[in-house]
Amino acid sequence: MKRIVIFDSYGSSSEVSLEAARARSIPGVKSVDVLEAMEGSPRYCLIVETDDDQDKTVEDRLQNLAMQYTQYISNISTRTYRKIG
Repeated sequence: MKRIVIFDSYGSSSEVSLEAARARSIPGVKSVDVLEAMEGSPRYCLIVETDDDQDKTVEDRLQNLAMQYTQYISNISTRTYRKIG
């Protein structure tokens, strides 16, 4: 599964990338990619690939991580996608 988290941040791109790397240490996370929008908002997209049976746990851990940065992030939204076909 891929969990897509989009958000705006008051931090710099390097700060966002550095902090997003913390998601790699969450059990059940296979990979993490951080994208920055070239225009518009939300500015950042975090793509977290998870084991199917670990997605809920990963979601909870990501929410806890986001709560630590409430003064730095806004417009946060998350959705899970599963490959089809």
